[in-house]
Amino acid sequence: MVRLNDITYTVNGAREVPENKFLSPENGNIWYAIDVAIENKGNQTFNFNSMLMFTLIDGENISYDVAIVPDLRGTVDGEIAPKRSLQGEVAFEIPQDAKDLKLEIDPILFGDKAIIKLDR
Repeated sequence: MVRLNDITYTVNGAREVPENKFLSPENGNIWYAIDVAIENKGNQTFNFNSMLMFTLIDGENISYDVAIVPDLRGTVDGEIAPKRSLQGEVAFEIPQDAKDLKLEIDPILFGDKAIIKLDR
């Protein structure tokens, strides 16, 4: 868990998302979904956008943007009222052999960034 101002970010786990009959990652890549909880401990509504605020970085310092992936559980995008939280998955398309992954959180407005190391 990390805290930036009044917002806490917790990674609850990660999984590989299987392809379906309509969509699949590029050859040699996988979809990697991270289960995240975002809690607003402040007194003002917080607007969260995973595409703007999350980046995945591998051990070679290559960065990956959020990908549109089917069959994710929940979402963390949208308004988070004071003293409330959202939980859901955010996915990235990464090489099958990517390792030493870190989730970078950059809430833009506050100027601070945080990094959470992942198990992979």
